Amino acid sequence: PASHREWEVGASIFGFGNGNFIEQPKGADKDEPYPGFAGAGGGGGIGLGAMWRGTIGLELQIIKSQENAEGALNFDFGTVTLQMDQSSWHIPLILKIAAPTNSVRPFLFVGPDFVFPEASGTSDPASVRIIQAGAGQGTNPLNDAPTTELKLGAHAESYTAWTFGFGFDFLLDV
Repeated sequence: PASHREWEVGASIFGFGNGNFIEQPKGADKDEPYPGFAGAGGGGGIGLGAMWRGTIGLELQIIKSQENAEGALNFDFGTVTLQMDQSSWHIPLILKIAAPTNSVRPFLFVGPDFVFPEASGTSDPASVRIIQAGAGQGTNPLNDAPTTELKLGAHAESYTAWTFGFGFDFLLDV
């Protein structure tokens, strides 16, 4: 049984889904319009880990994720829909504390998550547009062509976040 081994080394493959709900920040100017955002995303990855006596260990993961969100601003001339999407690579290094069971092992985890965002479809500077406001027609600043869409470039830098939570390992003797 797994609980009788001094050290366990394993690999994992996983997938996940997530929900994104971004409300107006506390303390923000309530007179300024804020669209609110909601969306879904997901991803998956691989992990390598080692556990001592099935109770404490480290796991290094490589994860690819995709986050999407949409919001709307209502004006007198109509509604403007805003869409955001971003894919990222994550490399978390997590400390796991687990119950030393033989088949399904519950665990708690905590550790840094090194995040490396990728360019999204809206991050190309050539995609910047001006939106139609009221009765007037906007123009594309790159070629003066009429347009009614708004695409704003996004710039995201790498960062580190702390991750924590709980989960279950399903142990297979292979």
